[in-house]
Amino acid sequence: MTDFKAEKVRWSSDAEGTWLSFLVTNAQAARRYAESAGQPQRVSAREWREKRSLDANAYAWVLINSLAQHYGVEAEEVYRQNIGRIGAFEIMPIREDAAERWKEIWSGKGLGWLTRELGPSKLRGYVNMACYYGSSVYDTREMSAFIDRLVDDCRTAGIPTETPEELARMKEEWR
Repeated sequence: MTDFKAEKVRWSSDAEGTWLSFLVTNAQAARRYAESAGQPQRVSAREWREKRSLDANAYAWVLINSLAQHYGVEAEEVYRQNIGRIGAFEIMPIREDAAERWKEIWSGKGLGWLTRELGPSKLRGYVNMACYYGSSVYDTREMSAFIDRLVDDCRTAGIPTETPEELARMKEEWR
């Protein structure tokens, strides 16, 4: 799959049909893609969001470790609690007889990949499961919200954090 950042989008029509055009930021990659695309292409577009920075992840773990030390618990417990409180998730109907196996498979993806059974589904023989994504796949907006929650928790516990100005600067870099 090839991702392009499009600054502008427009459409036009001519004798061949209707065209959807994107003004992209990487001309060479766009040319290579267009020249190699000999078959019909499946195209999808969504709002561009920058991927989270490694600095964001590192700072999140500084906060998580500070909270864990303050409360005398494992850092992984603090991480999982916060994923469950603010994390991105999907509600999925899972067959009752496969629910335990599904939990094992989903949580096997990483430390923050959690499941929570919500109760019976409208589908007979199924349960609804909240399936949380680990922060490793968070985009900038999701990671920013995650860090905001950790900062709030640290401040409530009296743990020093970066100044609001420094946090704003770091978040600006994540965008």
